[in-house]
Amino acid sequence: MIELDKAIQIENLKVTFKSKNRRVEAVKGISLTCPSGKKTGIIGESGSGKSLLAMSILQLLPTNAVIDGQCFYKKRNLYKLNRKEISAIRCSDIALIPQNPFESLNPVLTVGRQLVETIRRHDNCSRNQAIQRVKDGLKTFAFKDPERIMSSYSFQLSGGMNQRILSVMGLLCRPNWVIADEPTKGLDAILRKSIYEELQLIAESYTDSVLLITHDLLFAKKFCDYIGVFYRGEMVEWGECRLIFKSPKHPYTHALLASMPQAGMHAIKKNITDQESFESGCSFYAYCTLRTELCKQKQFMRIGHDDHQVRCCRYD
Repeated sequence: MIELDKAIQIENLKVTFKSKNRRVEAVKGISLTCPSGKKTGIIGESGSGKSLLAMSILQLLPTNAVIDGQCFYKKRNLYKLNRKEISAIRCSDIALIPQNPFESLNPVLTVGRQLVETIRRHDNCSRNQAIQRVKDGLKTFAFKDPERIMSSYSFQLSGGMNQRILSVMGLLCRPNWVIADEPTKGLDAILRKSIYEELQLIAESYTDSVLLITHDLLFAKKFCDYIGVFYRGEMVEWGECRLIFKSPKHPYTHALLASMPQAGMHAIKKNITDQESFESGCSFYAYCTLRTELCKQKQFMRIGHDDHQVRCCRYD
């Protein structure tokens, strides 16, 4: 049974970016519950809104982003918290492992200083206690010489080492949730395997729950318990990971999985040659081979067997 207090419940999330000339709605009314004690994955192509949803949880979106909706965690709406309140939740309750270590680590501060400051900002402990916790954390993630790593700067270390340091940083305060944003992006097969093993270690030993944002479908298939499929700012399918990969319901999910190398790398092709567009209807209309007149109408999530949800009128 899902413990709703510890789950992350997002209701009708909309993220809009404002500029002088226009407004762009990047996330269009997404609702989902990420169960506590489980590994939830969000998959979809670039620009589908995956990372925007993750960043919204901790109020880490750019200043020109406008958030509408609700996000409940322990009976609190995270979107309504002030800066001090949300800062207290970051790391201690919900930690983020970001996708780009070279942008996330400060190049003018040593790794050790950044890790120690992370602990002392959230825990009432001495500097010596914090240093020892950092050393222990680095050893856990296969750093054999933690003192050297702590005295190093991020630009002196490899990309894989910096990614592991971000994992250490996210886990130092033993959070209830870890959000991993594209942890395998730009990594080769060997490093992807290493990151997978690290996340398994995190899920088994360090935290109750994980939210994984990824475009790496094989990674999601191996790692996750539940999957949400995003397309153009909407969630088009939700369900147990094994069921979605075994029997996808939404035409986009089916096409996405068919584009994997293991499935033959079938490209997702546009099926409309004219300029006809139905922005108010199904977002996948122009690419779907199964579309009907009903698809020109706005689509809503349908709930099927085992809480499997799909945004498609074929399942009415």
